[in-house]
Amino acid sequence: MDGKTHECRKYTWEEVRRHNTATDCWVVIDGKVYNVSKWLKFHPGGVLPLLYSAGQDCSSVFKAFHPFSWIREKRLPPFYIGDISEPDKEGVKESEISSELDKIQEEIVKEGGYETHCKLI
Repeated sequence: MDGKTHECRKYTWEEVRRHNTATDCWVVIDGKVYNVSKWLKFHPGGVLPLLYSAGQDCSSVFKAFHPFSWIREKRLPPFYIGDISEPDKEGVKESEISSELDKIQEEIVKEGGYETHCKLI
């Protein structure tokens, strides 16, 4: 490090929501804002997952499909542009795909999908 302190840019949800197109695509993951516009054409899962979450919070979706920490540590940092200035997401709509993923997870839990009868020694 160069010893200099770099101030983190803060964005409002209103600002983030404006970046929701294939040429200007921002997403929020755990309160951090990422400009993934240049990553769209390289995303291994295709363009659609990112476009569905453009301008929105996609934390749940990201965690569901990117379980490995190295992705968060190595792939995301180049796209990081700042933080959400409003940490409380009340009134902020999660992406539609995030909402659907939450419903699926609730059903899995309700059906006992995460329970195990295996005993570890």
